[in-house]
Amino acid sequence: MLNTTKTLKITLQHPDKTSQTVEDKLSEWVETLNQLEGVNCEVTTTQPAVTPPSRHLMALLTFICLVPLVYFIPPLVAKLLQANHFIHVTISVAIIVPIITYLVMPRLVKQMAKR
Repeated sequence: MLNTTKTLKITLQHPDKTSQTVEDKLSEWVETLNQLEGVNCEVTTTQPAVTPPSRHLMALLTFICLVPLVYFIPPLVAKLLQANHFIHVTISVAIIVPIITYLVMPRLVKQMAKR
């Protein structure tokens, strides 16, 4: 008896929230099919091409988001701590950078991607 192998390729295009469950189901089927003798199965997904926003727009939005933080946070830090200027600046930057990095910019980029 000849041992022949057949390959089944499945490609999911434009995955979104609902296709995640489809991909999970396909993965279960792939495991079942791969247990059969002589069948190899592979599932891949393709993402639609997303163009990033222009650098100029991102720079402008970053500037707009930074201005209020840089305006309000350093004076608050200076009021709370009676230390030298270097400590004020260091603590202010340590507060502003995570706010921009983890709170503001991800939401901003998500909003830009929707447009």
